[in-house]
Amino acid sequence: MSEKVIRIARDEDVLELAALKSRHVRMLYRGFLPYALLAYAEPGSYIQLFRDWVNHDCLRLDVLMMEGKLRGYVVYGPEQAEQGYGLIQEAALDVTCDRYDYRFLYDHALTALREKDYHQVHQWVLRDNFRLRFLLEQIGFKADGARRTVTYEGQQLQIARYLFRG
Repeated sequence: MSEKVIRIARDEDVLELAALKSRHVRMLYRGFLPYALLAYAEPGSYIQLFRDWVNHDCLRLDVLMMEGKLRGYVVYGPEQAEQGYGLIQEAALDVTCDRYDYRFLYDHALTALREKDYHQVHQWVLRDNFRLRFLLEQIGFKADGARRTVTYEGQQLQIARYLFRG
């Protein structure tokens, strides 16, 4: 068993985080998203997003370190659209990790949110991403019936909201 440590992300992590997200999106969403959308999943398209999260976003970005290497991240904080709710914006892992590492990240974020009095937490999920939906249900999230359509690079995507109470 390797040593797992979660720490707050730093500026020097940004390029590695962008590359990790690119690999994660291409692997996880292949088959769900049209190839034209997956083509945008280049590390360079994520650099500014991670810089914003590290430096001045209202959400917190923490990284999972295993044996001294960055293996994943989780982004969480207050839900801007609904007062009183927490939000897990996203979480991603390197391909060398497993579902227990997801649980480790989610437990970390949920504990941090509870400490800030967010006992109800949302996460929006691509409706067709059954693997993530199943994982969220194992952790204790439940689909709450809220749905919306987002447009990304001209493509409409259906997303569903999951709720954790705890």
